[in-house]
Amino acid sequence: MLAHGYDSSSSVFLTWQSDSVVNTDVIYGTDPSGVRLPFSASSAPGETYFFGSKKYGNYTSNLIFHATIVDLSPKTSYYYKIGSIANGLFTDLLTFNTVPRIGDRNEFVFGIVADVGQTSDSASTYAHLMSDPDVQSILHAGDMAYADCKQSLWDTWGRMVAPLASRVPYMVAVGNHEIEQDDYSGAMFQAYKYRFHMPQITQSVDNTPLHSATSCTPSVFTQGAYDYGNSFYSYSVASAYIIVLNSYSNTTVGSAQHTWVQKELALVNRTTFPWLMVMMHCPWYNSNTDHHLEAQTVLMKAQLETLFYQYHVSAVISGHVHAYERSFPVFNDTVVSDGVQYFNIGDGGNREGHAGPYVDPSPSWSAYRDNTAYGGGRMALVNSTHMRWEWHRNIDNVTEVTDASWILNDFAIRNHIV
Repeated sequence: MLAHGYDSSSSVFLTWQSDSVVNTDVIYGTDPSGVRLPFSASSAPGETYFFGSKKYGNYTSNLIFHATIVDLSPKTSYYYKIGSIANGLFTDLLTFNTVPRIGDRNEFVFGIVADVGQTSDSASTYAHLMSDPDVQSILHAGDMAYADCKQSLWDTWGRMVAPLASRVPYMVAVGNHEIEQDDYSGAMFQAYKYRFHMPQITQSVDNTPLHSATSCTPSVFTQGAYDYGNSFYSYSVASAYIIVLNSYSNTTVGSAQHTWVQKELALVNRTTFPWLMVMMHCPWYNSNTDHHLEAQTVLMKAQLETLFYQYHVSAVISGHVHAYERSFPVFNDTVVSDGVQYFNIGDGGNREGHAGPYVDPSPSWSAYRDNTAYGGGRMALVNSTHMRWEWHRNIDNVTEVTDASWILNDFAIRNHIV
């Protein structure tokens, strides 16, 4: 798993699993022969986590390693292997490209997914992302493996996503299928906490819920207290500043998440980052009857929507609802020219099937909606003022652009940010 750090053009995080304590080294460099790579980076000591399930039995993970590679050059191809310098055994040669330097105005392309799982439709979504040579980073808005407390499914999902995530930065947000409450300790989010190394503000703190989960992956979960760590974080890439939030951690005024995101929004330099985006699992604007007006979503929207509008968030990416929906620019349920655009992309391919019927008639803020196919999004930041958005619908062995739209950055236009 590859993830970019705070300065996304000069550092990456690498994550891998091994059943051996000797597979602790990364060698990397710009030599494509892979024979004499000039640099090495040692990982942090491998960690395991334990998960207790009455239904599936107890599970202890393989060793999970994280390594940080720094002082990289932007827009450069690097080659790397993972293994042991001591015994000379390494994986096959892998490669990744670093992203442009911070503030770069050239076109940057994100692949957007959520609620993927491990079906043949999931594989199709990943294959289509892999086939797009212009995708430079992946944003996954929660619900990755659909392990649902059967922890071995995290391992199979890891193998499924590895061909993509080993070469393209893969950034994630927590979804309800990552809650996974241990039957004995009551601990939550354990697989998510250990398996993903996102850019952390500080180490995570007590994740004891405000209200106990009623199932392994409750859909409605009034916000708990899983703060910092991978729960919520931010990072920058090219002309975009991205804030990742946890729909299942407390966002009431005075909470750690609310206090942090308010400060974060105020500090973003919009001259450097004309595109300000948020990724979170639960959609605030959802006209499907599934997950409609869920408690945690209503609460989060009430606490944060005004901040998003005040600081001119450009786009919000969500999942949760197993369908696709794009909004017009909107604030407080009203279409406004300087509003925020919402993209619900929870149609990645999971085993639970498509979301239910839509509310009829369609709300005025809903620009396009479809609950009949799986797929993913493609977001191209063309320049400071224009984004090209596409929803790619999976059809058999091909992908079809079913919804496409030019998205204007009203804030950049009004403030002459070029």
